[in-house]
Amino acid sequence: MEWFSGLPGLEKAYVICALFGGGVLIIQLILSLIGGADADVDIDVDMDLDIDHSSDFSFQWLSVQSLSGFFMMFGLIGMTVLHESSQGSFISLICATIAGFVTGWGVYKVFSAMKKMETSGNIDMKNAIGQKGRVYLTVKGDAVGRVEVVVQEKLTVYDAVSEAKEEIETGAQVKVVRLINDKTLSVVRV
Repeated sequence: MEWFSGLPGLEKAYVICALFGGGVLIIQLILSLIGGADADVDIDVDMDLDIDHSSDFSFQWLSVQSLSGFFMMFGLIGMTVLHESSQGSFISLICATIAGFVTGWGVYKVFSAMKKMETSGNIDMKNAIGQKGRVYLTVKGDAVGRVEVVVQEKLTVYDAVSEAKEEIETGAQVKVVRLINDKTLSVVRV
């Protein structure tokens, strides 16, 4: 720790920011790889702002990920510019701030894009109506058989009965015409 105590004030601030931001990002990465980073941190700010609600502007970019990205790049770029430039600390502060904001905004955009790709995984059985599928287990008259149908881009096996009360053998192509209940489909031969 002796190397740290010998640093000037601004360099100490850059080192602390880089270590803090980088450390938080590494912890988040490790937790997400092992499945433990499903916690959200909410920051409540009480302000009176006159913002048009139809605009796309929001403070959602103030997440733990974007803030830690900001601090990491603020520290790294600030130290680099301070050591490599003869311009002084003011220029390093400007460059560090710009790099931090760009990184924070970039992290926000990446996480927003990933959030849009999220799905609930729930299948709405109404979306099965009109879909074609294949008989998995023979449907015998009034008896329940099984059919494979792609619903919401997922191949799923459902209980099924024949709409025409006919036997439909395994492997036959069928079309879903209606729902009997939330587990059983009514099908016709195609």
